[in-house]
Amino acid sequence: MGNSPLGGVSPIVRRSGEMDKNLRSDVCTRLRCIEGHTRGIRRMVVAEAELREIIHQLNAVQGSIKRVKSILIQAYLSAQLPGAIEGKVPDDQSRILVQFVELLNSPE
Repeated sequence: MGNSPLGGVSPIVRRSGEMDKNLRSDVCTRLRCIEGHTRGIRRMVVAEAELREIIHQLNAVQGSIKRVKSILIQAYLSAQLPGAIEGKVPDDQSRILVQFVELLNSPE
């Protein structure tokens, strides 16, 4: 991917939190890769692969999922924070911070 902090994805997200088509495409591509990887892990289990190898592959999938989550959080915040920082709506800053903490603390 490119040099942007979002792995080459334009961080354009509408204020409502909806993704633009480039971000949506990147996330869908990453999720398809994760899906394929998990199918491969299932095949490893059926084939009675070494547990150490299965665990290694699960760690790889977990890392990929964390990256997708990180991309989405960054994109969401890049859309929400500018208005909150400008203080257009008094409660925006605290609302965005609460949402950010909730996103970070959501179960994996």
